[in-house]
Amino acid sequence: MTLIEALFAFSIYVTLIIFFVSLLTIQNRSMYKIKENRKENQKIELKSRGDDPKSDLVEDLR
Repeated sequence: MTLIEALFAFSIYVTLIIFFVSLLTIQNRSMYKIKENRKENQKIELKSRGDDPKSDLVEDLR
């Protein structure tokens, strides 16, 4: 194997490693954003319902 072939193979390996690491990073960041959005939606839903048990009872009776 010549030096050029070895460098070419090494560059392919490094490219693949960078590709997979970036995919994992993007996936992790996306999952974090999805979790944050779900938490925000739950907070908004709780605020819209109110924390007053009387209003919850009136809403349930409707």
